[in-house]
Amino acid sequence: MKYLSFLFCLMVLFSCKQDKKDFSLKDDGNQKVQTNGSKKNQKQRSIEGSTMGTSYSIKYILKGKQKEVQKETIDSILVSINDAVSTYVPSSTISRLNKAGKEGISVKMNHYPDQHFVANYFSAIEVYKDTKGYFDPSVMPLVNYWGFGYEGKNPVTKIDSNKVEEILDYVGFENFSTEVKREGITFLKSDARSTLDFSAIAKGYAVDYLARYLDTQNVNSYMVEIGGEVKVKGTNQKSQSWKLGINTPEENANLTDIQLIVAPKEKGLASSGNYRIFHKLDDVSYGHEINPKTGYPQKTDILSVSAIHDKCMYADAYATAFMIMGKEQILEFINYNHDLEVCLITKENGELKNVFSSGFEDYVVE
Repeated sequence: MKYLSFLFCLMVLFSCKQDKKDFSLKDDGNQKVQTNGSKKNQKQRSIEGSTMGTSYSIKYILKGKQKEVQKETIDSILVSINDAVSTYVPSSTISRLNKAGKEGISVKMNHYPDQHFVANYFSAIEVYKDTKGYFDPSVMPLVNYWGFGYEGKNPVTKIDSNKVEEILDYVGFENFSTEVKREGITFLKSDARSTLDFSAIAKGYAVDYLARYLDTQNVNSYMVEIGGEVKVKGTNQKSQSWKLGINTPEENANLTDIQLIVAPKEKGLASSGNYRIFHKLDDVSYGHEINPKTGYPQKTDILSVSAIHDKCMYADAYATAFMIMGKEQILEFINYNHDLEVCLITKENGELKNVFSSGFEDYVVE
């Protein structure tokens, strides 16, 4: 497969030697990161802030007289991306499309933030087709119905199967189409009720975009994280690989409980899980991962998925899709997609079990 050129996670960067700790903790849910020590002629710098309804953190290494990256520039980039793909921004490109009728909207290819929207849209279509619809950004009306979306966090108190069937009528990425014209692209809808949400790919996209910006600034070692989605390059302050901890995926686990530690090297890492975001109705737990084929929260023995890919946006999207697919189906899928590796954490006979794709173990540190 040829790809196009974004859980909640708790990040703390690990070094193999933990003598003098410069400890940075960020409560984002499923991973943690920690950096240690110092190195001659190397200075670690950090930039932190808020974006996309969560937080972001950038750690990078300056060498010699290299110029520092400006937080104002990072924030400006993130604002532009939000103006394209945030459903919480009423004037964003995606919000305009969601509010439009069948006539849709037109965007210009030489205009930001529209370019960000176009990149997310076509990458999402790719994953949608690749996963045979298990990844579907048009599932948002169902996510809202179950009380997990941007239209309020109101849990369902009584399940209405007729309402679920009605919503399914206008869920499906095939309800969207495009017309490419000289002046730009027109995005159309076959049903005016259809809406999109890129929350399962946009954070990874933003991570990749910031990583590319750091590359243009000749920064060769960094860790970029948004809401737990991560991209790393180079080494940390002690010239060791950046290491990320994947949290123990249990409801009562502490945020500092680590299931395993991985070193993604020059790749992106994203995780997804149901164990912290769910509603209970009549003593039944309903997770936030909605199956776009059935309209209901997916019941699965998979507690969390962590995916590694060259692009964080693809790791982000596939991790979401894999929470809907079955274990055997996931591993078979990975066998034909060699750019992607995955760790599934399941519970069998009351015990947590790590299930790796054939290449994921190469990234496991301990």
